[in-house]
Amino acid sequence: MIIYHQHQLSTLYSEIQKRMSARVISVFILTLSCLCQGTESQAQLSLSLLENTIERIHPVPSITHDSLTARLATGDSVLFVLFDTRSQEEYETSHIRKAIRLDPEISPEDFEKAYAKMIRDKQLVFYCSVGYRSSASIQRLKDSALKAKAIALLNLRGGIFRWYNENNPVVNSDGITDEIHPYSSAWGFLIKKRKKD
Repeated sequence: MIIYHQHQLSTLYSEIQKRMSARVISVFILTLSCLCQGTESQAQLSLSLLENTIERIHPVPSITHDSLTARLATGDSVLFVLFDTRSQEEYETSHIRKAIRLDPEISPEDFEKAYAKMIRDKQLVFYCSVGYRSSASIQRLKDSALKAKAIALLNLRGGIFRWYNENNPVVNSDGITDEIHPYSSAWGFLIKKRKKD
């Protein structure tokens, strides 16, 4: 078994990113994620690489977990509407407090009909597990959201996995929880295990 150090993986990824298409890069990231299942630091490096890849495939404005956390902790929180674009099962396992579950296949017309009043003069933050589905939703819904006078559409960089990994709270119908849906076993390794007290 070949063991790579973080700087070697970053260099390798950068070189590959310069030479390959986005689809091939996605396959590379999935392969890398399977190889890096051994250590937490390698898993977090994989999540960082995945974040960069998603931003390349879906170049939409983003917000980091720490910036969102800081803004939600102030009076500015009323300026934000959070949309969770994961499946119902993923959302019910846990989500960011006050996030609204949004069907990832919602049409721009249905989105505008359902949320026009709510999103007027607001910054919309979309998230999913790692940012891919939410970025695609932003690209699809941008025009209708701006028509409804939303201020901005932002993707939560790294999705709920990054949010959770940085020890931000997630909730379910019973309140705060340490549970998070892994999306699949191949993606679940990107989640840091929380230490139980």
